Amino acid sequence: MSQERFNFNSNYWLESYQAANGASPLETKTVYTSYDSRGNITEMQKSNDIKQCYLWGYNYAYPIAEIKNASYQDVLAVLGQATLDALNSSPGTDDQVRQTLNARSEEHTSELQ
Repeated sequence: MSQERFNFNSNYWLESYQAANGASPLETKTVYTSYDSRGNITEMQKSNDIKQCYLWGYNYAYPIAEIKNASYQDVLAVLGQATLDALNSSPGTDDQVRQTLNARSEEHTSELQ
């Protein structure tokens, strides 16, 4: 028999997921580390895995990008709040979102060199 536990924070947002098989102790499988003001997940990490960041668009209604191996704060530092706000309000097509993310990433990379 397997066990599962969903842990929530004071805002009732999912904080972690734990699971166990048989009589084994519960192990944390996923940690949800960051949410936006609307309760959308912006960062998570599976056990022994890389961080994943999510960007939301269409007035916080739909995820428009998943960025792997970066925290939300890392992405915010590279893109800036103005870019995230613009993507949220009117992200455009998939290609336009990719172009925006790639352009800001390239700018940040050249600033570091």
